[in-house]
Amino acid sequence: MRFPYFVTFLALCCSAAAKHKNYRMPEECPFQKERAVITPWGNETMPPGYEDGENYLAYWHDFNELLFRTPAVHFETIRRESQHGAKGMGELPFIWTSKGCRYGPDRPESFDFKPACNRHEFGYRTLRALGRFEEDHAAREMIDKNYLWDMADICETVTGPDAWKNLRRKSKYRRCAMWANTNYMTMRMWGGKHRSAKQNLKDMGAATKAGWRTFRQGIVHVFRSMFKYITNYNLWDNMTPFKYHPICGKILMIDW
Repeated sequence: MRFPYFVTFLALCCSAAAKHKNYRMPEECPFQKERAVITPWGNETMPPGYEDGENYLAYWHDFNELLFRTPAVHFETIRRESQHGAKGMGELPFIWTSKGCRYGPDRPESFDFKPACNRHEFGYRTLRALGRFEEDHAAREMIDKNYLWDMADICETVTGPDAWKNLRRKSKYRRCAMWANTNYMTMRMWGGKHRSAKQNLKDMGAATKAGWRTFRQGIVHVFRSMFKYITNYNLWDNMTPFKYHPICGKILMIDW
């Protein structure tokens, strides 16, 4: 496990454990794929033939469809076809190359997050090629949240529907959600190159401050939870910084 990855996970667990008792899940889902749209600005560096008119609008429509509304499995098929010159959506001039999961493991505990990482790379690299990567913080945040949603969908696929209602599958689902949320937060906090130095320092400073402020409380709460585990096998429910959101149908991190 990489050092930044471990530090991120430790800070999240310590911070969340201390405020677990007073935590309330937000009433509304914090991200909705069907409503997510990256709006064209009109001044992008477009591929030849897509500078204006119907082709310009069609390009952005297809980009949003591939990024937010196409199932991850179908997206992977399109991506593979594009790399082999097959006709279809893979012909569109997007950036299909990917290095996989750069800020976390591809397959933690056999949970295969690579399809989610490939789509995240697709969004980032295409946005960079269009010349909007550095300035469009809102678009990057949507791509990042979509990355977490894709990983959450993978968790549901692995464990089956309604996994939180079955004790054994619930445990596996939550472990998968832990990896997904930690992957997401590691990428947000330590991505580095795509963010300004000021923003990196701000986020890292806030996380560090919150971590140290709640460290003592977190440690005490952890030991209390361990005691409860010994007595009633309820360790996860007392320690976890991740909670099931009934409206989203996803397990999300406290303070999402």
